[in-house]
Amino acid sequence: MTRRTLLLSAALALALTGCGRRVQRPRHEQAAAFGTTAPKETPEAQNPAPGPKAKPKPPPGKREPTHQQEEAAVIAAAAKPAPKKELAPLTPRDTAANIVLELEDAKQAREKAKKDLLVLAGKYAEAEREIARLKATHPAPSAPEPQSGETSKKLDAAEQRLLALAREFYDNGKFNAAKQVLDTLISMGHKGGYAYFMLGRCCSELGFPDKAVDYYKMACDFYEPVDPKPTYYIYALNNLGALLRKQKRYEEAKVVYERAQFVNPDYAPAHYNLGVLCADYLNDKKTAVTHFQKYVELKGERSADVQRRIRKLLEEIKAEEKK
Repeated sequence: MTRRTLLLSAALALALTGCGRRVQRPRHEQAAAFGTTAPKETPEAQNPAPGPKAKPKPPPGKREPTHQQEEAAVIAAAAKPAPKKELAPLTPRDTAANIVLELEDAKQAREKAKKDLLVLAGKYAEAEREIARLKATHPAPSAPEPQSGETSKKLDAAEQRLLALAREFYDNGKFNAAKQVLDTLISMGHKGGYAYFMLGRCCSELGFPDKAVDYYKMACDFYEPVDPKPTYYIYALNNLGALLRKQKRYEEAKVVYERAQFVNPDYAPAHYNLGVLCADYLNDKKTAVTHFQKYVELKGERSADVQRRIRKLLEEIKAEEKK
């Protein structure tokens, strides 16, 4: 065997035993071996894009939904209606029709008030003409003179119309106009307690309490001798007592309230006012209890409150007696 044959046999034996295993070299070394330049690696090559995420595995014991089940769930979710938003309820002012109606009502109210004022102004002008005519025809005498029956009736009718007009002015809040009519009547020589009573009310509303006290006294004195007394006499006494109490003339107020009680024992407001005066201003609790109890017997409007006051006053009286 020749030398060449031996060398070939040895090389074949090394290849068969794996001693000739190929080693992977870096790309730049391979490129250098073949005389080329290796391309630079891009960021994408260094950090390859992630592939699609794997679906999470279902928990043990639960089967993974099929493709048909997933499609059915998506379709059902799309078909489900969106929840409705709750709207706040509309108020009457939220509609144009109601706003128009409110404006129309306000307009009608203004027109009615305007008409009422015009009517009152016309009546007042008529009253002034009537007063001027009466002054010219029947001037007020310096001393009372007897009048014929016909003249007396005409004067009484005219005076009654003016009194009614003064009362209408008062009821509509025209206190100054009512006072002017009443002053004119009295200056013409009118004799009657009701005119003084209404003058007292007008002065009280206009903020002249001293004048109101004087007029109320005139009204009461005018009908003191008369029996039976007219209804407004009791009202005049009650109003006079209230004004005297506000002026801290407590003893005078008590006398006035007692006069009202004497004239009409069943007039509940007099008992109430007398009870308040005795309890709160004169420190006479026993008398106050007596009048409060009478007020409750007459079924006054404030009976429930008065009963509580009675209990409280009785407790105070007992406590004072124990001392």
